[in-house]
Amino acid sequence: MRQKHLINIFIYDNSRTHRLKLNNIIRNYAEEKDIELTAVLSTTHLDEIFNRSFLKSWIYFLNIDDLEKKMDGIEFAARVRNHDLYGSIVFLTGHDIFADGHSDLARRSLKSHVVAMAFLSEDSAEFEKEIRECIAAHIRKI
Repeated sequence: MRQKHLINIFIYDNSRTHRLKLNNIIRNYAEEKDIELTAVLSTTHLDEIFNRSFLKSWIYFLNIDDLEKKMDGIEFAARVRNHDLYGSIVFLTGHDIFADGHSDLARRSLKSHVVAMAFLSEDSAEFEKEIRECIAAHIRKI
């Protein structure tokens, strides 16, 4: 009998449309792969994640454009990393990651030891495939 994988998801994006799209991708993939989503927190309130005393090995989908409007996105990711050492961080953006100056984010995340799993464009034709790949990689890691 195959062991059922349990995962926790945190989604931060100011766009309700993007949050719903990401929720649907994640839920469809979980159903298809027999993954149990023990917690899915989809919000526009950053500090909600730190109100959870059970943070352990979550996968965090963080819209870096929205984060940068409120605070330094890499700094927030570093806070997440301090609370959840084994979690997976995926930065999302509505722009071409390398054409719009976001390549600096990759350099900054490496320099700060945040270790992001991926930087994904929400407008990419490959977005759903990339989200599924991130979840699969996260499951292999935990």
